[in-house]
Amino acid sequence: MPKVVHTELITDNPKATADFVGKMFGWKVEKWDNPKAEYYMWNYPGEKMGGGGIGGASEMGSKQGPHIDIYVDVENIAAAIGKAKSLGASQVIGETAIGDGEMGYYAVIQIPGGCSLGIWAMKASK
Repeated sequence: MPKVVHTELITDNPKATADFVGKMFGWKVEKWDNPKAEYYMWNYPGEKMGGGGIGGASEMGSKQGPHIDIYVDVENIAAAIGKAKSLGASQVIGETAIGDGEMGYYAVIQIPGGCSLGIWAMKASK
């Protein structure tokens, strides 16, 4: 069953947000080496993966300003986009590698009702 696997806080001040969530909730927050934008990753204490990310709204190309994104895992992004479209969604961002694909692939759809939803898979669609 697909589940939420990543949450992203898109903010006007990623460093301040990273400092806040680390201190407020005790999450391990580390700056991620991302040449395109200032970006931080958080993990829950004692876990290697999970948690989410924090990025700058303008650097991430957001036209929405500060907001929260969630990503749901799927087996195949192309198939998930096709199913979503058949249910009335539209594609906002097509399948895109995260880095060189070492952290998987994502896409964003806009679902009926207007909100955006990210989908994620470890492997590229074939």
